[in-house]
Amino acid sequence: MKKLLVVVLFFGSVAFIYAQKYTVKGVVKDAYSQDLIPFAMIKVGAVSTQSDVNGKYSIKITSGIYTVESASFGYKKYLASITVSADMTYDILLATTVVELEKVELRAERSTENVDKIEMGTEELKIEEIKKIPAFMGEVDIIKTITLLPGVTTVGEGASGFNVRGGGIDQNLILMDEATIYSSSHLFGFFSVFNADAVDELKLYKGSIPARYGGRLSSVLDVKQREGDYKKFHGQGGIGLVSSRLTLEGPIKKDTASFIISARRTYADQFLRFFKTDALKKTKAYFHDFNTKLAYRLGSKDKITVSAYYGRDFFNFGGLFGFDFGNGNVVGAWSHRFKDSSFVKTHIAYNNYNYKFDFANFFEWTSVIKDYQVRTEFTNIINNHHKIRYGGDVTYYRFKPAKVESKGEIADVFKSFSLDKESSVVASAFISDEMTVNNKLSISYGLRYSGLAVLGGLNSVQYKEGLPLEEENATGTKKYKSGEVVKYYHGLMPRFGIRYKIDSMSSIKGGYNRMRQNLHLVSNTTNSLPLDVWKMSDEYIKPATADQVSVGYFRNVMKDKVELSAEVYYKQMHNLLDYKNGADLLLNQTIETELLQGKGRAYGLEIMIRKKKGKFTGWLAYTLSRTERKIEGKFPQETINFGKWYKSNYDKPHDISFVGTYDITKRLNVGLSFLYSTGRPISFPDGRYTISSADGGTTIPNYLSRNNGRISSYHRLDLSATLEGKHKKGRQWEGSWTFSIYNLYGRKNAYSWSFSQDDDNPDKLKVEQLSILGTILPAVTYNFKF
Repeated sequence: MKKLLVVVLFFGSVAFIYAQKYTVKGVVKDAYSQDLIPFAMIKVGAVSTQSDVNGKYSIKITSGIYTVESASFGYKKYLASITVSADMTYDILLATTVVELEKVELRAERSTENVDKIEMGTEELKIEEIKKIPAFMGEVDIIKTITLLPGVTTVGEGASGFNVRGGGIDQNLILMDEATIYSSSHLFGFFSVFNADAVDELKLYKGSIPARYGGRLSSVLDVKQREGDYKKFHGQGGIGLVSSRLTLEGPIKKDTASFIISARRTYADQFLRFFKTDALKKTKAYFHDFNTKLAYRLGSKDKITVSAYYGRDFFNFGGLFGFDFGNGNVVGAWSHRFKDSSFVKTHIAYNNYNYKFDFANFFEWTSVIKDYQVRTEFTNIINNHHKIRYGGDVTYYRFKPAKVESKGEIADVFKSFSLDKESSVVASAFISDEMTVNNKLSISYGLRYSGLAVLGGLNSVQYKEGLPLEEENATGTKKYKSGEVVKYYHGLMPRFGIRYKIDSMSSIKGGYNRMRQNLHLVSNTTNSLPLDVWKMSDEYIKPATADQVSVGYFRNVMKDKVELSAEVYYKQMHNLLDYKNGADLLLNQTIETELLQGKGRAYGLEIMIRKKKGKFTGWLAYTLSRTERKIEGKFPQETINFGKWYKSNYDKPHDISFVGTYDITKRLNVGLSFLYSTGRPISFPDGRYTISSADGGTTIPNYLSRNNGRISSYHRLDLSATLEGKHKKGRQWEGSWTFSIYNLYGRKNAYSWSFSQDDDNPDKLKVEQLSILGTILPAVTYNFKF
């Protein structure tokens, strides 16, 4: 009996040893550049997984000798043998393929990420895709590209920012390496702040926004800058008609530390000197920006990066008036991989957005926004089917709304003054859990908490209770000490997502998220201007909230070459900011008396057909949507449109876009993009009245209803062609030419309509159309690499 027990224990121990699972983890990297490769396929024995967005993977497996396979689009298949007897780290290096594109697509691995992942309402673009799309004046533009995606619009040419699913331009959280970008555009929206040569990839969240993000209602645009080459020094750039750029990168210490530096500048103003008008000859209009990123690997588990961005716009019209504005930030990040399947990343960021307006040397107005943020995020991979993220962040905001200095002769009449500085602290914490329940069902859920403390150090105007917030109802001011909490707002924001696979080629998904926004852009224009004021919630202006529900169907066809998707969404918003009729927002020390808060709703259908593989790639997108506002206050002066629903400034029911690129040969690629959208709403006069005078009087339009009409529809066709130079073996310099035509058929798209008295018939009003661009704009750019 004892011998039998010994035998049982012996074989039981052996079985336990061989049944015990160990963790094999690591990263998948480009063997040449050492860049991390996201969503690569990894197979150890019979167990398969994918690397995450940071190129990391983890697999649980019993001890033994296994074959490791790995593959990713554009790379050679990886094969190796490993022995597993304990937890181990195993990094995979993939070599780029030199096989024809069609042959690469014959691999057995399938790309079904769009069907498999839980996320919906997200769009991912690689910078290589964006560079093939026709661009304005040959300058690759990330912001213009995302406006070609479903659910994303803009109010017109020359408009900065973008609108997502019925939200304002201030409702988009724009991140560059985790640092906030307050203004995403250069030169009135004609160029974006993102230099394509410095960008690796971007991801736009329109719905089912993960719990780690917060602070805005409508979307998150997460842009990642490239790390420099760890192996060798090289560069790239371009010379165009209106701008030039240069990027340099290489190792500081081979395989350990790298750098990348990228710079751009436009010189369109140099052409203005050829005009006959003196004012235009003296006009300046240009921007420059600068990106840099340093990366240092501290062994196999730690990495430190420091990235910085600085961009500035300058405009001066003939010495009469001018302004300059821009973003600047610095981000330091440290990432660490623990012994188990866990990771942590901490970053510290400093942001500075400021602008200055100078009017005819009479006065100068400056405004500054600064914020300081600390953020830590943990990722714990329980197994191949279960991942938990949690963390938190603290941000300190410091606002200088306006400082006005009078100059010259006007100084004796118009005295210099400053609006009170504002400061606040926002602290947030989040946790999210993502798991695969079975082969068909996956779920994700999370919770975010955010608290806003509005701090003192200012004089707050007080008003009579039970009466409208108007200057005549003010009772005096209250002085709050520096650091004193004036008001505290807080709230929970739940998130939930679910994916059910119908079969290997299709799935349905659903999602819900609540968002909260403490920061508002105060403007009574449809387009963000450098003079618009950013305002933090205070004792009178409450944080805005939004609840969004979405459902979608996703399917791959033609052996995964084509992705189909259809999503419907409904979003409710509360405490949205709008302005009173005739509001005076410029340099107003009691701006709360000119603003109102109400609710909004947005709903729509987004359909997309996308081809990502083959000689022809691109997408066709259609959006059917509505977005409305409702402001109904306790008093007549606190209502808009008589308290009824009215269309928001960016309500565009129909939006269609087509993007296509085709590789004619290995050296020649052509691209086409077409965009059509319903005209945006504007306010039509409800009537008119006449002011009598000696010469007969002046007819003035009268407006009672808001956004009761529309301007004409918008449509535009762009073309491009890129010709690569001949690549000779051993040659260090590579060049290419890009030819583009913006607005091929010279459409005079309306930016706005205005109504004024008809001189020929004083009893009538005439309509005048403003078109920012109404002509064909060809461009040529020479791009190079060395």
